[in-house]
Amino acid sequence: MNTLLSEIRRTLIELDLGLQGALNMSPAMETLQKSMFTGAVPPGWAKVAYASLKNLVGWWADVMDRVGQLRDWSDTLELPRSVWISGLFNANAFLTAINQTTARRDGLPLDTMDTIVDVTKTMDPSGLDGPVEDGALVHGCYMEGARWNVEEGVIADSFLKDLHPVMPLLHIFSLQAPALETRFIEQGYYECPVFACTTRGASNTNAIWGASLKMSEADRKEKWVSAAVCLLFSED
Repeated sequence: MNTLLSEIRRTLIELDLGLQGALNMSPAMETLQKSMFTGAVPPGWAKVAYASLKNLVGWWADVMDRVGQLRDWSDTLELPRSVWISGLFNANAFLTAINQTTARRDGLPLDTMDTIVDVTKTMDPSGLDGPVEDGALVHGCYMEGARWNVEEGVIADSFLKDLHPVMPLLHIFSLQAPALETRFIEQGYYECPVFACTTRGASNTNAIWGASLKMSEADRKEKWVSAAVCLLFSED
């Protein structure tokens, strides 16, 4: 985030000086000016930022929200009641930290830990008293290709015209293997891919991890694979 903010500050100062005539206008400055005029995220900023398809106005509001979470977190150095996981630059690092904390606490090898996801029935993190004792609560995810049935606690067919329903808070914690494999094989869970934005793809900045989501007994995983069901960090 510091790298991104420094790049934004540097390029805006240069552009301002160029418009005043104190500097010669370079191609990079002209590209920045054009992007701001058309409402697109400048390529130089996007290069050091996170994956996003938002326009400049939505993207800037998103940046400010991300900075706010990091500032609040660093002021207290305490885990938030619920982490806005889609507002992190590197969500995988946060998931690894959960595994590391559990492995260190229980004296287990880190490479034997599985990341487990339980979907709660809570939609709004503001009513929480504090963080959970094991793992972390996270919010900020959307589902594409299906919806989450809060009452039954399973994946369900989408409602008409509801393309990206908001997910309830997720409880992410760590258990020793083969806990995840047991869920997929014996307990009727779907390995739901998680992406930063709707372009999906397997790039390091877009593909995050696979979340274990409960299916109803009548459904098979092939149904949700065919529907390309996934979780998204952004509606774009």
